[in-house]
Amino acid sequence: MWYNQRTIRRRKDEVYIKGRFKQEEEKDARVQEENEHASWQGSFKQAQKKRPAQTYGMTGSDGQFAKKDRLVKTKDFARVYRSGSSFSGGPFVLKTLFNDLDHNRIGFSISARSVKSAVKRNRIKRLFRESFRKNKVIFKKGFDMVLVVKKETLPEFSYDEAKNIFLQLAKKAGILA
Repeated sequence: MWYNQRTIRRRKDEVYIKGRFKQEEEKDARVQEENEHASWQGSFKQAQKKRPAQTYGMTGSDGQFAKKDRLVKTKDFARVYRSGSSFSGGPFVLKTLFNDLDHNRIGFSISARSVKSAVKRNRIKRLFRESFRKNKVIFKKGFDMVLVVKKETLPEFSYDEAKNIFLQLAKKAGILA
């Protein structure tokens, strides 16, 4: 803001104008004011009303990948590795172990040695997590699962391939309902 010579700054956000200190209002560049863009057709409020409501995240009762569905603790991974059963298919291994919970939990183990690129590792995890999330109603309840990737997969690894591999391994493990 521009002030005359009598303007003195006391703090970063306060300005001394005509014998008083006043709080200077800072504009946020990301927020549009109502009269800022006069070239728009219609008013700012009408433009706000016309926008559809945006949804963030996944919705639905069975469509969520909640924290309770994740296997995250080192001791839980160690328990599945130590006492669980292994079922392999190609470069993937599914390790399963019964838990005392009323829901399934899944974890992923993809080493940087087996899949060099972090982008590919994260994509593999996302695809298998999504296949678990969409199909978790067909699994028997009460299992901890760890999906291990032994070596790099195809460069164009799709969701359908991930879903088919995951369901085949689950069928081998006998955890499909």
